[in-house]
Amino acid sequence: MKKVKILFRLCAPFLVFSIFISGAAFSQTQDSKKIDSIAKSFNSFGSDLNCTLQNAAVNQNISAPAWIGNLIPAPVHFYAGLDFGASSLNLSHFNDSLKELGLSSIPENLVYPTVAGSIRLGGIGLPFDAGFSFLKLNLKDIDSIIKGLTLNYLVIGGDLRFAILRGEEKLPALSVGAGFYYLDGKIGYTQDYADLNIDFDTKTFFASVQLSKTFIFFTPFIGFKGIISDSNTYWAWSISDSAMSKLSVSALKGKGKANTSYGESFIPQVYGGFGLKLSIIELTLNGAWDFKNSIWSAGTSLRLRF
Repeated sequence: MKKVKILFRLCAPFLVFSIFISGAAFSQTQDSKKIDSIAKSFNSFGSDLNCTLQNAAVNQNISAPAWIGNLIPAPVHFYAGLDFGASSLNLSHFNDSLKELGLSSIPENLVYPTVAGSIRLGGIGLPFDAGFSFLKLNLKDIDSIIKGLTLNYLVIGGDLRFAILRGEEKLPALSVGAGFYYLDGKIGYTQDYADLNIDFDTKTFFASVQLSKTFIFFTPFIGFKGIISDSNTYWAWSISDSAMSKLSVSALKGKGKANTSYGESFIPQVYGGFGLKLSIIELTLNGAWDFKNSIWSAGTSLRLRF
């Protein structure tokens, strides 16, 4: 019995040390799983955002007539105005990130807004037209949508359309086109003890075909676009010191990146709408549907036409 007690006294420190090491390893494993889960949710949201950005990028400078006519010779055909658009954005994976960080969730569906100034010029000689869009916005504290949300972005790009049918007599107008848009910006979100920041950029190419027919002042249209993009989303989160114990994590911040390359980004999109001509003012209403990702887009344009 005495030998057993001596053996226990000798082994006790090693047993305590082993239990301590095992507990620490288990804690680190749990902590690592939580950090990995946060990163996985942000990466998934980054992929969702990249899909929305592709649709939002091409929802610019939509013209109801498939071809607006020549700039020269007369009559001159020139449009200038503003485009307002929105594309649906799935926030379910973003909410997963908020949950992992112990924060309150936000609505799972939101619209990503776009605003741009645009012009469209008729061709010279050949039956084509060209459109250009540009705008930079900085929206802070969009409390009417989500408290603590900020958004800023830059959009620039354009397209070229060539008329196969000019819409003469009883025939509709039919055009084929191609374009490029560059979109970048940042989404910021602050809640309680956490700051979340998402930087993004997308370079988008598309090809299009559009059919339209003008009836006095009313022009319905329908078209199809094939879209490819190289899109990047850079995400980062940080929490205050006081939140570490609450969340049982050892890290105060994390970051990562989600990429969608040209080869994996093809989107088939159908779009349509109508335009109204009121003297020198043209109002266009349009909608679009992304078959691959089930993302809708909509927009309106108000332009002066000459």
